[in-house]
Amino acid sequence: MWRVEAMVRLYHGTTEESCRSILANGFSHNAVVWTCSDPDMMYFYDQGMVAKEFELTPGKARERCFELALQSAFTTAAITNSLSQNLFVLEVQVPDHCTNIILPDQSTGSWDGFDVCVPTTALNRLPFNVYAAMDCYSPRLAILSLSVLAHREYLPAIHLTRLEQDVIMQMNEAAIEPFLTTVNDFFTQFRPVQLYRGIHVGQVPNMDDPAAKRVRSLERQGGMDR
Repeated sequence: MWRVEAMVRLYHGTTEESCRSILANGFSHNAVVWTCSDPDMMYFYDQGMVAKEFELTPGKARERCFELALQSAFTTAAITNSLSQNLFVLEVQVPDHCTNIILPDQSTGSWDGFDVCVPTTALNRLPFNVYAAMDCYSPRLAILSLSVLAHREYLPAIHLTRLEQDVIMQMNEAAIEPFLTTVNDFFTQFRPVQLYRGIHVGQVPNMDDPAAKRVRSLERQGGMDR
């Protein structure tokens, strides 16, 4: 009888630009997005740890991982000045015999217990699934996301206009909270759809328009593949 090896599922949210680069060239973290990031690591939400932290079933924990990943991707899009309205989630399945590559994320000086990091060199040897969340980001909201990071001292050194600097300085927790609540609530209702299954880096040199059309078609047919 064949033994099916258990897998640890990890989730990473990213922009369309970064997703295209990963699919074509592999994981590479040459420029950190968050000031607390390690340039040799990629950061993920661990499904098992999320299930334990929030007392969720595996299925609900997976949904929660998608929500968290999309929230991170939303902020990443603001930092990197993404012009796309689409966000993506990468689902990496790590076999039990490789789980030593999964490390606790202590980039902010503490660990909340459900986000982890993996060396980019190790990731390029693993297959992963790609999920697309179409039309769920707006570049017009970028300044609000940047304001959140600035108040938490995670905003990297990026070029800001004088007006943007002034707006960020005037934002306070009372103004930021409704924005965060709206974004987080939105992602509890949003279900990405699967674009690619079990691929390795370099297997998709170009995410072309037909792929995007396929995603929209899947959305109309019923949403995320489980």
